[in-house]
Amino acid sequence: MSVDLTVEGAVAKIVLNRPDKLNALTVEMRQSLCDYFARLRFDDSVRVVIVTGAGRGFCSGADVDRMAGQPHDLRADRERMQRGGHTFIRALHSIEKPVRLFGLKGQLSHMQYSGTMFIGLIVPHIVRRLVGSNYTVVLPLCAAAGSVLVLYADILSRYVKPPYEVPAGVVTALIGAPIFVYLARRQKVTSS
Repeated sequence: MSVDLTVEGAVAKIVLNRPDKLNALTVEMRQSLCDYFARLRFDDSVRVVIVTGAGRGFCSGADVDRMAGQPHDLRADRERMQRGGHTFIRALHSIEKPVRLFGLKGQLSHMQYSGTMFIGLIVPHIVRRLVGSNYTVVLPLCAAAGSVLVLYADILSRYVKPPYEVPAGVVTALIGAPIFVYLARRQKVTSS
């Protein structure tokens, strides 16, 4: 199979295993991801999910080989993708436990995906406003600021409703939504 799942203790590891095609996603691989994410969502023994790719790349995107030589209707393709082509992303988003996506080999280059995903939209705007637009400075500061924001959101989520823990994504949404609305409204005003 092109997607492998192993569970060791409290850690589940999903490996995209098509290194010859840089782990390009086929329809079958997307369905396997949906099935695995749905299974892991309700498995209380699993505390963290790691998604990685075999070989030298994490995932090059969709497998376009199946499209070769076929006529395309862009509107139909877009509607098909909106209906169900991205169900594995929705399934991934529904897991309320930490999920790590490893794009490159090693701990340094990972990102967290959960309800906190939109931090990647907000943190760069804040950092760019504070230090300017020199990307050699902005990029490392975005990584650090995003990590700190998630860390503090996680700590705060433990104190919102003791003894229960509110998902960190809820806290980051409460922090980030007003900033996101401000940025969107400001963009609307400046573009008019």
